[in-house]
Amino acid sequence: MSLPLPQDKSLEKPAAGKRFSSPAEYRAWIDSQSWYQTMTLPSGQKIEGKIPTHQREDLLRTLDFKGKRVLDVGCNSGQYCFLAKQQGAASVTGIDVDDIRLMQARTVALNEDLDIDFQHRGLFEAPDALGSFDIVFCFAVLTEIQDFFGSVDALKKLIGDVGFLEIRCADRGWFPFNPRTWFKTNTTGLRLWESFTEVQRTRQGLWVIHPTFALLQKLFGESYTLRRLGPGVRYEMIEIRRAGG
Repeated sequence: MSLPLPQDKSLEKPAAGKRFSSPAEYRAWIDSQSWYQTMTLPSGQKIEGKIPTHQREDLLRTLDFKGKRVLDVGCNSGQYCFLAKQQGAASVTGIDVDDIRLMQARTVALNEDLDIDFQHRGLFEAPDALGSFDIVFCFAVLTEIQDFFGSVDALKKLIGDVGFLEIRCADRGWFPFNPRTWFKTNTTGLRLWESFTEVQRTRQGLWVIHPTFALLQKLFGESYTLRRLGPGVRYEMIEIRRAGG
């Protein structure tokens, strides 16, 4: 999910993207923008972003994209959409709620000759509007949405086969409440330290939830298998597979 941006110094921000007449003009536009994602484009152009998001590409390059429908939730400037399309995905869709990032994604796709559908769309409306996908990316998005449980429900509907979720998981901690009260109301079937959640306030002033991995498994249910893949760029990377997928 895109973070708030400082004011861009770009000369223009074409909402639908713009094809440039020369590599030099294209490069000048790239240099005029503020970028979050770090990537090397198919044309060889390099973009230096705020964080090393290119490190996620090592994982994604191991996937078989050929003939698959791919969705990137919180696509930012489109980095992983570009990779999926290059690797043979049949169709690629990126959704985000940041118009500047979507403009960047559309402009890059146009100048790199990549047929990708970038939409201004939130996670909650995506299942009804788009249906399910073979491969879904959702990197550092659920950690910034206040309705965490609704986010999980929406993501479940989008994952037709496999999803990759980068999220902050809570660990065992101190419990500032009476365990007897908790046991009376706990219906998850999980042990005390498996089902608690951390609550944190974001820079945008939202209160968000970080679940334990066990609770995340419980929320996805028996129709999905979750596997911890280790540290991601910002949080922990988790693979989610739909049963029978």
